[in-house]
Amino acid sequence: ACHHCKEEEIFFPELELKGIPKENGPIGVMLEEHRIARSLVKKIGNALLSINNGDNSARKDFFEAGRAYIYLLREHIGKENQCLFEMAREVLDFESCNKICRLYGKSCKNFDGHSIIQLEKLADELEDRK
Repeated sequence: ACHHCKEEEIFFPELELKGIPKENGPIGVMLEEHRIARSLVKKIGNALLSINNGDNSARKDFFEAGRAYIYLLREHIGKENQCLFEMAREVLDFESCNKICRLYGKSCKNFDGHSIIQLEKLADELEDRK
């Protein structure tokens, strides 16, 4: 969500100001993939809740949504690296880059009621469970 927020509220609007189209263009593709990613994350979460409530048949939904999410992320990151970021390099000037960086630093201080520090601590705890 933090990644999406930064792109959707800061990066994409700046690209649009510089002439990269949203509709029928690379930004529209990225936005659609963000929508799909959110839907898959929701499916994964719902499946986990069902599994935790004893519904083992939800394991299939969990794995299907998880595989789809992994595939989508790989494709999405490839499009960003090979297309969108290359386009950005062509149109963004020094001032635009500074503006984006400044705004990025102020964004995503809080996600779904949790601070970044809390989320990083949770990530560390989950990592330690390996």
